[in-house]
Amino acid sequence: SADVATKMCERYKKYKLKVIGDAGGMAGAVNMVGLMFQVNGPLSKSELREIFIDSVNFFLNAINGDENIRPFLKNYPFTIEGIENAVFVVDKNGRDLFFPDIAVVSNIDHKIQYKTNDKDDEYKYKTREIESYETALKIVQEGKVQ
Repeated sequence: SADVATKMCERYKKYKLKVIGDAGGMAGAVNMVGLMFQVNGPLSKSELREIFIDSVNFFLNAINGDENIRPFLKNYPFTIEGIENAVFVVDKNGRDLFFPDIAVVSNIDHKIQYKTNDKDDEYKYKTREIESYETALKIVQEGKVQ
């Protein structure tokens, strides 16, 4: 994951992307991995979708292409179901963004969530939009074709 993190930081340095955490799950075999990124925003949903999909695909390709970890994977090829990435968006001073700006993009149960912070309640999200990974991937791929 360190190699993936380094490459992602380089690809998205214009957004000052940095890795702020990782995750892993093992129950006899690797069944979940994840990276948490932070970027400077605000950014549009389209920009965040592209960064997020790219981070997931980059990670999947690295995992599936690494012969050394293959014996430890619960499922091969590893799929989106095993990835739990998140992108946290902050302003240029590192402070939280609030509605209507997207503050977090993450995936849970094969769905991507775009969440905005509630200025009146720091423990709640004001809005949450959900789209399938397949839908987001298709949008990003169609955008690159044009």
